Amino acid sequence: MINPTNTAGVAAIEVKSVNATIVPFKSPSQTTEDRAESLTMKKKTHVAVEEQRKEAEVQKALEKKAAEESEKNKEENLSQELLDGLSMDIEMLHSVGLSFSKHEDTGRTMVKVINKDTDELIREIPSEQVLDMAAKLDEMVGILFDTKA
Repeated sequence: MINPTNTAGVAAIEVKSVNATIVPFKSPSQTTEDRAESLTMKKKTHVAVEEQRKEAEVQKALEKKAAEESEKNKEENLSQELLDGLSMDIEMLHSVGLSFSKHEDTGRTMVKVINKDTDELIREIPSEQVLDMAAKLDEMVGILFDTKA
């Protein structure tokens, strides 16, 4: 029983809760069982972690393969575009003729690209004007410098 005179002292006492884990006493046979259980849990955890690691590796491999296939598709598309352009160029070349000749003054070969349908000159490589200038420069060099000296 509580004495009424002591109740004031009891009311003044604060009760503080403390978080504590109560561990029951274990006999030596329980500790061996707990150890075995702990080892089993560790093995299961290790297996789970290993499976997660393998799944992550497989996922990375799949992502890498997808990226490589995407890159390959881009290259194939670019190659196809180049082939289409080349095809158009070849179709255009069917109506084009080439004429080879030698420049008289310089002795260099000239190529004339001619439209077969209209006999129109499309391009001259190198142009006749450039070869004429080269011939005049050679002549000027001959005047300025005596090659027989």
